[in-house]
Amino acid sequence: MKIRISTLGSLYIVIMLMFGFAAINTSNNLLYLITSFMMGFMIVSGLMSYYNIKFLEIKFAKASDFFANDQNTILLSLISKKSFPSFLVNVFLVKHLDIKKEQNFLSKLLRRKQDEDFELFSEKTIFLLKAKEQKSVELSFVFEKRGHYRELDVYIASDFPFGFVYREIKFHINVDIYVYPNPKKCDISILNQKTDIGKIKTKDGTELYQIREYREDPLKFINWKASAKIGKLMANEFSDFINEEIMLRPEDFDMDLEQKLSCMSYITLEAMKHNMKVGLDWNGYLLPPDNAPLHHIKILRFLATV
Repeated sequence: MKIRISTLGSLYIVIMLMFGFAAINTSNNLLYLITSFMMGFMIVSGLMSYYNIKFLEIKFAKASDFFANDQNTILLSLISKKSFPSFLVNVFLVKHLDIKKEQNFLSKLLRRKQDEDFELFSEKTIFLLKAKEQKSVELSFVFEKRGHYRELDVYIASDFPFGFVYREIKFHINVDIYVYPNPKKCDISILNQKTDIGKIKTKDGTELYQIREYREDPLKFINWKASAKIGKLMANEFSDFINEEIMLRPEDFDMDLEQKLSCMSYITLEAMKHNMKVGLDWNGYLLPPDNAPLHHIKILRFLATV
């Protein structure tokens, strides 16, 4: 547990010392009583502050898979193992800090000063945690890099009861979170030429894909019946994308690895959206084309960890 004396706490100590010096110099019993009372009040405040976050525990509950650089939520459980309640407990998610920077973490965080040493992703304040109670805490987070994350740093802190000191505890919690490559729209027309049966969505397809609002399409695509019914121009969109198969191969993409993975992630999402079969052939690792949601997730998880 780390501790920092607040500005209010420092001021209180200075005033208490002034009363103490005055009592010694004047031998005034009233000043001695005031100094003793202030010292006792400070000790009680410190004990209450200590036990307010002592015997608390944080555990990972659940989280859906993330996309890199996209915000998502993580559900944690804050558990009290005490026979008395805790008040004003703050739960934080921050970026990883190096040792030197982490030493000043609490001071900077609780004063809410902007500093390039850390970035506060999310915080939640629990006003009351009853004895032996377990509460769910939902926090937002952003992962900058793809991968399979198995550990996360979570902090709890509090300045209860009087704001004289800030106390903070750091927890290393085990998680199971996949962060997929950030999907970026790319030119996937090459797949028409380099896969045996793969096709992509085209405007000149043979199957009706959807009826949407008119966007300067050729006049032949206007759906006059739908336009009359709705009262604005609507257009037919045709596609060969549905019911076709695409096989993703790294050699079909002339770009660097991260761009390649982002493009594959985008194609997989489009396939999932349109219930399309997609497969993966990555240097011998083969996933035959399928359109099951779990199959698409399996591809995305492979792309996250390749």
